[in-house]
Amino acid sequence: MSRKCPVPPGDVFSLRFLERELESGTPASPMPSIVTRKSRLFSRMAEYRNHVFRSFPISPSKNTFVTRTVRRRTLTTSCSFIINDMTVDIAKTQQNKETTPTQTAWSSKMIAWQAHSYSTVDDLVLTSNARSPTTVSAHEVLVRVKASSVNALDVLMAEGFGQVLLGTIRQAQQLSLHKPVEFPLTLGRDFCGEIIAKGVKVNSLNVGDVVMGVVPPFHQGCHSEFVAVSEGLVAKKPEHLTIEEAAGLLYTGMTAWSALKLFGGLYVLKATNKNVLVIGGSGGVGNCAIQLLKQWGAKVTTTCDSSAINLVRSLGPDNIIDYTAKNAQQQLEEHGKYDIILDAAGIPYDKIGGYTPLLKGWACSTFITLRSPALQNTDSYGLVGGMVKNAIDLVVPNVLSGAVFKGSSIRWGSFLPIECGIKELAKLAEEKKIIIPLEKTFKFIDLKDAYKRVQDGHLRGKVVITFDKPNQLCNNYMTKTDISAADGGRPWPDRMTAWQIDTYAPFEDSATLNDKAESPAALGPKDVLVRVRASSVNPIDVLMAEGYGQVLLSRVRQAKKKSFFRTIEFPLTLGRDFSGEVVAKGVEIGSEHLNIGDAVLGVVAPYQHGCHAQFVTVPITQVAKKPDHMSYEEAACLLYTGLTTWCALTSAGGLNASNATDKNVLVIGGSGGVGNSAIQILKSWGAKVTTTCSTNAINLVKGLGPDNIIDYSIADAQKQLEQFGKYDLILDAAGIPYEDIGGAYTPLLKPWSWAKFVTLRSPVLHNTDAYGMVFGMLKNAYDLVAPNVCSGAVFKGSSIRWGFFMPAEHGVEELVRLAAEKKITVPVDSVYQFADMKEAFGKVKAGHLRGKVVVTFDEK
Repeated sequence: MSRKCPVPPGDVFSLRFLERELESGTPASPMPSIVTRKSRLFSRMAEYRNHVFRSFPISPSKNTFVTRTVRRRTLTTSCSFIINDMTVDIAKTQQNKETTPTQTAWSSKMIAWQAHSYSTVDDLVLTSNARSPTTVSAHEVLVRVKASSVNALDVLMAEGFGQVLLGTIRQAQQLSLHKPVEFPLTLGRDFCGEIIAKGVKVNSLNVGDVVMGVVPPFHQGCHSEFVAVSEGLVAKKPEHLTIEEAAGLLYTGMTAWSALKLFGGLYVLKATNKNVLVIGGSGGVGNCAIQLLKQWGAKVTTTCDSSAINLVRSLGPDNIIDYTAKNAQQQLEEHGKYDIILDAAGIPYDKIGGYTPLLKGWACSTFITLRSPALQNTDSYGLVGGMVKNAIDLVVPNVLSGAVFKGSSIRWGSFLPIECGIKELAKLAEEKKIIIPLEKTFKFIDLKDAYKRVQDGHLRGKVVITFDKPNQLCNNYMTKTDISAADGGRPWPDRMTAWQIDTYAPFEDSATLNDKAESPAALGPKDVLVRVRASSVNPIDVLMAEGYGQVLLSRVRQAKKKSFFRTIEFPLTLGRDFSGEVVAKGVEIGSEHLNIGDAVLGVVAPYQHGCHAQFVTVPITQVAKKPDHMSYEEAACLLYTGLTTWCALTSAGGLNASNATDKNVLVIGGSGGVGNSAIQILKSWGAKVTTTCSTNAINLVKGLGPDNIIDYSIADAQKQLEQFGKYDLILDAAGIPYEDIGGAYTPLLKPWSWAKFVTLRSPVLHNTDAYGMVFGMLKNAYDLVAPNVCSGAVFKGSSIRWGFFMPAEHGVEELVRLAAEKKITVPVDSVYQFADMKEAFGKVKAGHLRGKVVVTFDEK
């Protein structure tokens, strides 16, 4: 037999005071009356304090508490706590048995279907390691999901639909200047479940209530074990509805309600006797629209195909028209002019004009389409450009269809999470005045099949998934990759170790080793994620740390994202070429190209995040399988300098394997990384190569196979250069000062044979940094033309050009082929450990290298 606890359930007291009382058995000052009456109670509770508080569940987040039951002897207590704006009800029962706590109702991890990149439905991942909502704010409730529906929007969002605008809304909600991390992304818009926790200002709902709710598209969805939503977005489930029926009501219901009330003007005007046409009455939104309009007293005509007529008739429309009939258009006209036409079928935008003549003239009549291009436009043209395109797409059909000249309009309808709409739908459902037909119910583990059913279209109701014993189902379903994933089902963790800079300054002053850097959040369909084993340090890394190229490179990043806003540069990870193992790959990369676990070498463009990190993501065109005979350190040195050379020779120099035979080429600076590569590439093409280097590098350069080597430090070096004839191409890999090019080297070019002097000391990035984008480009044009004219090169049929690195796919393929055939090697000057990155940068900055500087990434 148990005694009722003297503490009233409504009394609220803090965890701090309760713990003090449990420790001492005496009351804390804010609650003298409670403990004075029953001091014996707290003495007994103090006796069992250690066990009770070991059982009290606290998640890794200090703000997260969950509900749990503790049984012990015959004492029953019921308490309500306020902890960081959240109410948690704790029941403690003591019996003459061993203590047996029940399962934690809210843990820090949950089961969820998640997307880790914008791709197809097949790439959704089921994980038991997703993060639960860590806090519940004052006006939120936490719901254990029992059923959820799949909507067409979920399928589109999985493929990236709306990512720009929805990302901007998330950013605005967080009051952040940084774009929020999108992945892992949980989809799902409406649900039914049980409240397990609530905020302190939630008065209309209680823990244990079964509710139905809806989640806005810019929030994490409900295809998961738990979901946290605002109090205004949930309502108690009507008793007569099953959880499956309740889970299918609110998203489509609110889409129809918003379209009619807000965009159709029925929030202000009465719907009684309004003549309304619903196109596509057999779908989810069409179902709801017909029932809502009939409850509001409107006259409803709807369209559907012959197979859905019986279903639609049960919803109570006044007229049903089979749109497959030959005289369908004539039947539409027979039922008079319409005050509102709601397109719930997604008529192509160019066919809307065929329906606007059916609208009443000069009666503020409206054609509302749910096929809005708003999100697609912002995805295609960026936020600003997309909004401009939206304005055009809204105005032009109104004008071309003539609607605006007859006092009517074409508008876009969309889902809006309005509290009064949710209350109205819940009330109608409670009164059995609105029903939601169900197409099919799937189990939680079969969510991909549910998505594909929605993707196929022609539904006769909602597709719903049920959550029955999700832990057991998930354990049976999980693949080896899912189980071993470090976070959220991904085969890589959401945090990694990386060297990063937060400001432009010398690397040794600005760089920090960050073991909580954000891992690449997602993979594109043609991207590869690589666990880095080795990476090289290049001179451009040293320069970029100090701000070199920041103006132009940020503009390139901006253009790549199709954004009108300048991208956020920091934290910035440097590093251009690497080697490692493939951890994950995009859906469009077949096994004939790469497989998980393949050893690869790759290169990162300067406008991409670098590879001085644990993981790096690059397009498939920028990686290749590592030749077996090469070590990770050697492979990490090949592509950046190799591609810089290859692009300088091919794009700027005009040479390639088919036309370089017997060409006379001078390589200035043959002992450096680019010089090494240039000599070997040119010799593989059959060119005659002369190169320069210092005395102590002659033996190294000789091993690369040039035809002639000239020590540039001797007095007659210029004379020796002239002895080897005129050159078809001079490649400056040493960085000769710009003013010295004309006098010493352009006379060595063959006249009137399109000979070229190619320098890698381009002023392009320096000029845009110094003068801004516009004036920097003007200065670049001047700096390119002036030396050609002043040196006289242009008057002898030759030219001075700038060479650049470009991530050219054909260049990667050729360099890897030459490496596999052992026709090109890259000398390694020195190797450093990952923790010694600053010393590696210092070595490169000091110059006079005899090969590449490499950093290795061990497991530590």
